[in-house]
Order: sequence, then C-alpha cells, then structure tokens
Amino acid sequence: MKKLAIVLDSFCGLDKKYVESNENIFFVSLQIEIENKVFQEGYDIVNLDVIEKVKNGVKASTSLPSLSIVKDLIEKLSNEYKNVIILPIAKHMSGTHDLFLNYTKEYKNMQVIDNQFVGDTYLDVSRKAIAMFDSGSNISGIVSFIKEVNEKTIGFIIPDNLVSLINSGRLKGIKKHIISSSNLSLIIKVSTKLSFSGIGRTKTSAIKKIFNKLDKFCTDNVIVSGYVYKLFYSHGVNNLNIAKEYMKANGIRIGAERKTSLSVLVHSGYGALYIGVTPKILF
Repeated sequence: MKKLAIVLDSFCGLDKKYVESNENIFFVSLQIEIENKVFQEGYDIVNLDVIEKVKNGVKASTSLPSLSIVKDLIEKLSNEYKNVIILPIAKHMSGTHDLFLNYTKEYKNMQVIDNQFVGDTYLDVSRKAIAMFDSGSNISGIVSFIKEVNEKTIGFIIPDNLVSLINSGRLKGIKKHIISSSNLSLIIKVSTKLSFSGIGRTKTSAIKKIFNKLDKFCTDNVIVSGYVYKLFYSHGVNNLNIAKEYMKANGIRIGAERKTSLSVLVHSGYGALYIGVTPKILF
C-alpha cells in the first residue's frame, strides 16, 4: 500500500489537472449553479459570461460535491493508502466537511481536518505533509503540523459590494445602515466563522486597518519560520491594486497572489479581496 494521500476540494482555487499533477494529492469538485446550469468546479472551463453575471448580481449558488464521486474516491483511497487526510472547505462555509466525515467514519485510516486555509496554502500544506510522511514522521505528527499551521493562519475580506455575501447568508448581525452605506468599506474576518471586524471610510483605510490587525497577530504569535502575506482576489482588481500599492509603500512582500475559485467568487462577490498571513512552510 502507498503511504499517505491528501484530498482537496475545488475551494482551493486550483484545477483538477494541476492539483493531481502532484503525486498522492487528489481533487474533488464543488458544484456551481447559475441560471439553472450546473458547473463542476475545476473540471469545466469557466465561461467569462458566468463571471460577468456574478459581477452584475445574478444569483448563483454552490452545492456539495457529487455523492457518487466522493463515495468512489473514498473507497479507492482506503484500499490503496495506509493513511488519508482530507482538507475540505471550512465547515462553517459548507456541508462538504460533514459529507466527508460521514463517508469516512467507518475507515480508521482516514481523517477529515477542518481548516481556514485559502488558495495555494492548501497545496503547500499538502506537499509538506507528504514530504514529512516520506521522511518518517508519523500521522499524528503530520495532523499536529496541519492544525498548527491552521491556528496560525488568519485573513480578512474586503468585499467590493455585499450582494453576494448577503445572498449567500454568510453575513449575519450587521446593521442595515452599514450594509446600505456605499461610503463605508466593511472588513470581514475569516476564522472559525465569517465575522464583522471593522469599517473603513475608504478602501485604503480599510486595507490599512487589516494590515495593522495582521501585524499584531504576527507579533503576538511569533514563529521561527516567519509569516507569508497572501492576496486572493475574486477576479476584479480594484481592491487588489490598492492593497499592492499599500504593501509596496510599506515594504511588505507579497508571498502569493492568485485569483480565487469560482465558489469563492459566488459567495464573496466580484472584486472581493482576501488579505491574510500563514506560516512560511519550509521544505
């Protein structure tokens, strides 16, 4: 039997071909529905018309991966690998975590780990976990590594508008006058849940507040490897460009910059920007 497999879903923002070009890493697609058409994220080519429709406020939704695909993959990996770790989209954002938990409960060699990773952090963590296992680390040590990286990962979202977030039901408890004000920029913390974390009078002031929060987090949680700053954007680049200008002016290095997955676009809206830090992973 092979040693360790990692399963990611399409929330990571990478396509199936690229993810599975990495040996022992597997990919499951979330499903996107818009105007009664269903797309398998990461498999189907995303039509620019779909992105344009989300940009213009057409309601879209995400749904769980195909149950048959999940079941078949779980059975395949249980027979071929000694250990399997599954890193799905965060539990508070989707039922995918519980779906995997239900399908793997009878297999002692499988673990589903809730997380708040975004973008290529998924692949970095997966590659490191496999390298650790190949070098002799046991599975409990690898799980501890993943959980430690997760605990020291934090990020914030600046939406360009709130239509998609409101439609998705992800925003709760924010006063209507805040939502309806076009002059304020909301800051949303990405942690064990999405939560209101402040307001900026402009996009620039909101971004400055985020970097102050990230700086405090890094100062309060010092690690030997240091942190990497990451920017993930939902196709529109206005917020992204403001953040990059701020980072350049303040000598902050961009560790990663990537478009988000379509599933993130659906829920956060066109032009939303995620700014976060994660521990630098050394290979």
